[in-house]
Amino acid sequence: MNSTTSPADICPLCGKPTDSIEHITEEWLLREIRNEHPEWVEANGSCTRCVSYYRSLDHVFQTPDGEPNS
Repeated sequence: MNSTTSPADICPLCGKPTDSIEHITEEWLLREIRNEHPEWVEANGSCTRCVSYYRSLDHVFQTPDGEPNS
């Protein structure tokens, strides 16, 4: 995941101002965000808060052997 900083960026997921937009590389995380936000464009990234929220749900998206669901 890469992070870029630019004042007054707006998170494309939550619509709130942020100082940092992250670019996600984990496929399972990208899939889950797209499931909830089909209009989301991966290249636009998301704020750290949104990435943290989706990562906190990783246990919901994992199979019993600990691998992310497909």
